[in-house]
Amino acid sequence: MKNKSTVLILTSIFLLSLITLVSAIPNPAPFYCENMGYTYNDTSCIFSATESCELWAFFNGECGQDYVKDLACVESGDSLEPGMECCSGLSPVSISSQVGNLCSQQVGSWSICAPCGNNICDDEVENSCNCPSDCPKIPIEINNTNSSGDDSNQETNQNEETNQNQEQNQNSEGEEKPTLSAYQYRKITINQQQARLNSGLSEIENVSFVEDEENSFYIVQGKESGRLFFLFPISLKVESKINAETGSIISEKKPWWAFLAW
Repeated sequence: MKNKSTVLILTSIFLLSLITLVSAIPNPAPFYCENMGYTYNDTSCIFSATESCELWAFFNGECGQDYVKDLACVESGDSLEPGMECCSGLSPVSISSQVGNLCSQQVGSWSICAPCGNNICDDEVENSCNCPSDCPKIPIEINNTNSSGDDSNQETNQNEETNQNQEQNQNSEGEEKPTLSAYQYRKITINQQQARLNSGLSEIENVSFVEDEENSFYIVQGKESGRLFFLFPISLKVESKINAETGSIISEKKPWWAFLAW
């Protein structure tokens, strides 16, 4: 009985969220009519005292084609409203931002025009979310930067050579530099503090360094903030595996229901 009640509550919340989301998306037909220079009422786009078209019919090109005007093209960074086209060399992109390792898209807004596809990242209008071809996500790497992370959870089974390397890796003030690999062909460029940053988690609970035959990596455990169904603030427990050589995220473990949160 409890399971049925839980499913019913979650379903109701999901449907309510969908209704909220749909209501936030603007109706393009009235904007199309207005951008063409005409007035409209609840049902029709009015061209003159005697001529009009149903709003969606005009928007879909089913009537009133003699009243369609060529509008000025939209410049980079400007909103691409119905009936408009981007200027030459530009293409539509969404208004998006990066939150940690996730992308958040602005709901209820038109696309904007941007020079996406020219292999140059215009950071005023482009980012790794709306134009990854121009703005690939590159992890920040550092070399020999002191770490303030807690190393108490590092693997205790590293061999004697690794322990000697760690002792040599202490500076004159006793501050610890990035861990050295037991595999001599690997270059560890990411320390625990940078692993914390690269994980994108809002709250860090634990960081540990692990090596196997394939990779040297950090396991970062913590919490990530989000909203269930866009409405309810929650914290998700996340475990990220960060490559200690490149700083990239190898994998992430999240609750099964994480897809319901943004």
